Amino acid sequence: MNLTGKQKRVLRSLAQTKKSAFQIGKEGLTAQIKTNLLDYLTKYELGKITVLNNCTTPIIALEQSLQEADIQVIQKIGKVMVLYKENLALINRIELPL
Repeated sequence: MNLTGKQKRVLRSLAQTKKSAFQIGKEGLTAQIKTNLLDYLTKYELGKITVLNNCTTPIIALEQSLQEADIQVIQKIGKVMVLYKENLALINRIELPL
């Protein structure tokens, strides 16, 4: 699903008040963190992660591995990424403009 600029703007504004749900450390994006992140995003659809300074994996490689898991990176500011994964089964879904 490709998001428009308006949809990304809405998601960024919703993520502004959220705190980082996960921190990626020196081990990088492990399988356990990826499954926990997918579980979190299926429940809330929107989340933030922080990449710590001791992470050996470059942020671009982290972004590519997240996109392979069908997670969209909405915004990257420094070492903080805003992530989105649509879940049509949620009752209180995030309503995005067309």
